[in-house]
Amino acid sequence: MEILGVDAWLFWFIAAMVLIAAELVVSFTFYFGPVALAALIAAGLLLAAQRLVGVFLALASGPVVDRFDSERMLALSTGAVAAGLALIALERIYLGAAVLIVARALLGTVSPIVAIRRAPGDRIAAVSAYTTWSDTGLALGPLVGTLALAALGVGPTYAMMAALTLAALAAHALGGRRFR
Repeated sequence: MEILGVDAWLFWFIAAMVLIAAELVVSFTFYFGPVALAALIAAGLLLAAQRLVGVFLALASGPVVDRFDSERMLALSTGAVAAGLALIALERIYLGAAVLIVARALLGTVSPIVAIRRAPGDRIAAVSAYTTWSDTGLALGPLVGTLALAALGVGPTYAMMAALTLAALAAHALGGRRFR
């Protein structure tokens, strides 16, 4: 059975998740107050902006990658991520966040293309490896980042992330090409 063109179980699952999210927002607001609600809305808008930029960049990334080479675009977007992190470390938070949103969206569209081009015989394995490592970073990043923020503070944590990103970029530029 379908509801609005979607399997019934999926429709009810999505409806339940929306209701649970709404209840969490109401409970959060009731418990912590309107300032917390404003912070929650700001965080949601920031995540939505990141996803929307990713959608729009995905539409243009194919021709751009074909014109400028996927490896070059990967290096450029990784460098831009490091620049955004460094800007936040230097307390240029809004500019750094804007750079990070665009760079991360570009990185998310270029990285799978690079993975597929590096393993032309087995595209499924290449994309699944990329997805596995990306999801691992998304899972461990907030945990490690929170610990680093608690231990070091905001500026040093973001400076460390920028330095690690640049170190990974340098390692790829110096020796990573031999793993193709």
